[in-house]
Amino acid sequence: GGILHCKGVDANRNWGFHWNEGGSSNDKCSDTYHGPSAFSEVENVAVSNFLLTVKDNLIFYNSIHSYSQLILLPWGFQQTPPDDYEEMYALALKGGDALTAVHGKTYETGCIPCMLYIASGSSTDWAHGEAGIGFTTSMELRDTGNYGFILPAEQIVPTAEETWAFHITVIRELAMAQK
Repeated sequence: GGILHCKGVDANRNWGFHWNEGGSSNDKCSDTYHGPSAFSEVENVAVSNFLLTVKDNLIFYNSIHSYSQLILLPWGFQQTPPDDYEEMYALALKGGDALTAVHGKTYETGCIPCMLYIASGSSTDWAHGEAGIGFTTSMELRDTGNYGFILPAEQIVPTAEETWAFHITVIRELAMAQK
């Protein structure tokens, strides 16, 4: 990778739905480097192939990251949300309420560029736009910057508990809506 010998691709900028349309970099030394082509990374190919084989049985997809305490909804590649954004937003708020009820932590909810910035090539966008999974989200877990990526060990289980409450609530609501 260049004169600095940088290696690696931001896997969450390497998905083949609106790949390299903004919020990623051509610079191999950038932490948002999108790779030489969509799905250039074997891990993303494997996950996408798996998702395509089970997509008809999926009602929910969540790409989990750290940190910032955010519940992020499509689209990431543009400011204009998908047609079903309001339904996803309402459901994400219910999940967020359940999450907050566990340990009192609050996660802000909104579209990816509304909360952060344009980020094309994400798995969340691909899962919704290409695989057709009805509810997709990307969560940025604890914390809001005090510890950043080095979350203290005593916060790991509480983070998992509140995230689980989000998942259970969203899945329960989606399953009830299918009846």
